[in-house]
Amino acid sequence: MRLRLAVSYAVLVFLLLQITFTLSSCSGESGQTASKSIDLVIDGKSEYVIIIPQDPTSVEQSVAEELKSILGKMANVQIPVFTDSDAPKAWEISIGNTNRWKGQSDQLTAQGYELRTEGQRILLRGGSETGLKYGYQDLIELLGARRYVANTTIFKNSSELKFPATNKVFIPSFNYRRLDYAGAESTFFSDWYKLDNSEVSTLWGMQGATFDKLLPASSYFAQHPEWYAERNGKRVNSGELCLSNPEVEKQVRDLLALRIQANPGAIYWSVTPDPAHGVCTCAECTRINAEEGSSSGTLIRFLNQLAPDFPDRSIVGEMGGTYRHAPKTKPVNNVIIVLPADDLDHAHPIASAEANAEFRDDLQAWLQLTDQIMVREFLVQKSNYISPYPNLRAIQSDLQYFRDQGVKRIVAEGDPQPGGELAELRQYVTARLLWDPDLQVDSMIQEFCSFYYGAAGPFVNRYVELLHNQLEASGRPLTIGGSPVEGMDTYLRPEYMDQYNYFFNQAEPLVSNDPQLRDRLQRDRLPLVYVSLELAKAYGTEKRGFYLNVNKKWIKVEGLLDLAKNFVVECDRLGIKQLNEDGMTPQAYETDLLRFSDRPVQEHIFFRKSAISFGQSPSPLYSGGDPVYLVDGISGLRDFRYSWLGFQGKNFEATLDFGKDTVFRSVETHFLQDPGHQIMVPDLVTIAVSSDNTNFTTVKSIANTSSLTGIGIKDFKASFPVQTARYFKITAENRGVVPDGMPGAGSPSWLFVDEVIVK
Repeated sequence: MRLRLAVSYAVLVFLLLQITFTLSSCSGESGQTASKSIDLVIDGKSEYVIIIPQDPTSVEQSVAEELKSILGKMANVQIPVFTDSDAPKAWEISIGNTNRWKGQSDQLTAQGYELRTEGQRILLRGGSETGLKYGYQDLIELLGARRYVANTTIFKNSSELKFPATNKVFIPSFNYRRLDYAGAESTFFSDWYKLDNSEVSTLWGMQGATFDKLLPASSYFAQHPEWYAERNGKRVNSGELCLSNPEVEKQVRDLLALRIQANPGAIYWSVTPDPAHGVCTCAECTRINAEEGSSSGTLIRFLNQLAPDFPDRSIVGEMGGTYRHAPKTKPVNNVIIVLPADDLDHAHPIASAEANAEFRDDLQAWLQLTDQIMVREFLVQKSNYISPYPNLRAIQSDLQYFRDQGVKRIVAEGDPQPGGELAELRQYVTARLLWDPDLQVDSMIQEFCSFYYGAAGPFVNRYVELLHNQLEASGRPLTIGGSPVEGMDTYLRPEYMDQYNYFFNQAEPLVSNDPQLRDRLQRDRLPLVYVSLELAKAYGTEKRGFYLNVNKKWIKVEGLLDLAKNFVVECDRLGIKQLNEDGMTPQAYETDLLRFSDRPVQEHIFFRKSAISFGQSPSPLYSGGDPVYLVDGISGLRDFRYSWLGFQGKNFEATLDFGKDTVFRSVETHFLQDPGHQIMVPDLVTIAVSSDNTNFTTVKSIANTSSLTGIGIKDFKASFPVQTARYFKITAENRGVVPDGMPGAGSPSWLFVDEVIVK
């Protein structure tokens, strides 16, 4: 289908005049930019010529020809290409290292460029052929060229063409820029935005956790259990290695050498454990890590022994989980340290947010040891790719922080599948910021919306702006493993959801006659549909929940079930096949949603009452920390984000005030276990009653006799002699920290409780 330009000529002119592509960088600029612009084309005619060196490189030649071609398309002029052996002319565009340069900056790096106007002349050169190509991309953006979507270059076609007077030296903030997003790997996208995406498959031999690929336990554990990690005095077949064993280092070196021999063009080779499996606890590994002050001690020593045998390769260690804390040993020069910025508050700056202090400390500690740091930044909510995630402004502040700390390599992880929340906008803004973190985010969003959604653009821009404003005003965090429930009492409150939907209601009629723009708008409205369904699970028997009381009987709200069916249909029509990193399909989501809504509502003597006090407050991240979810009659399923109240590192203690003496004879409550998320069931639950809320009598202690080890729900049920009292207290002790050998070992454990049913 031919792309229809939804931006009028007047709007394009406005964008060209008002939106400045800033060419300054972390290394500053030489000279001052003049206010006068140069007339490249007047009344459809141009006196300009393009000048290249007498003996040009292939890149200098191709850049000159591309510039000639695009100027012809933009202004319908033919500008000839000459070499610098010709006599200088007043109207020249000098490309590359021509003799037209009177003086050159000595600040340029390989990826940098110098762009200067001298009188009517324009001069561009790069610190290398790569820098020249990057400079050319920025030059034609200054002329008004844009690429908002794949395979389409947008520019103003006019008989007048101006170029702003400038005198800049641009050095990019990062010398490795990668945007892991669906579609961003294409050469068209990658080259325009100066990314390393298109070369990932060529330059990377192995990525991510690789121990079990290099020395697979399935092949070697039976004969050599001593090569593998020890847990509680026993070698385990988890794929993790005993890094203090010299034989392991020899085996990995030999097997890595074979892989490099088979793939000689690859530069980056990850030699990395899976942090979810924990570290080896044998005596020697424990001694080394204690000496180093970090679980990464054995890993760094291991990589340092390995790397010198591969001096022309980069050995990559991804320091996730407990490995992220820096050791004392300095990595050798060809070891690259990857730090995942995952367990952060992604709504607030890394540089200042208290929740991000530990990451700052870890980064600073590594930077004291090496400048070979690669940060893995996360752009989306990995547990909900389609959920609204207003972090675009925070992305900018994070990239500025990394630049200012001296980080030179960034991998920005988005949605690897098409159809994530505002995916094209996110790619556009992030790619631009990776090149220059000082660009104005709000201006970029406004510009993109004006093109991408046509006449509907201003309403989408207002939607994005309000999302960000409301989150920032709340002060609440965003996490990559969260859910819409995190925002149910802040940026996703009912009145804000109504406002967001109003914007789309106003926008849709404006593009109803353009199928392409209409599909774009409908696809980017789907996150609001998804939120409505997810929050209906959280609201339960409250307003906007899945259940409605009709004639004293609780029934499901059929309109929400119809909305879920339509959501799946639209996802299928628009090519959205995956909703989270675990690969959940829209169809599987609908099935889970129906299962959720099939739960019965159980009324009991404290049903939906609010007189509940906690010894320590639950986390506001789950069910908003609202005590009503403890007695709303709906039992939680295995997804801890819904119906459950969470207590991190705290005991659960809830006192129910019945308002008058009441007869009690039994209790039932439920606790969740999810080791992958550090959620542990308690060992003991205690029931006590009181008439004055001061002196409590214990009536029952319920021990956990379950052998539950994986994800599951533990029901604690007990009957006791009839008690008469006003106050009912239930207590469960948090286990404190996650045990060794489990993901997140040593971190505060979570206790999740749902539904206290008193009879």
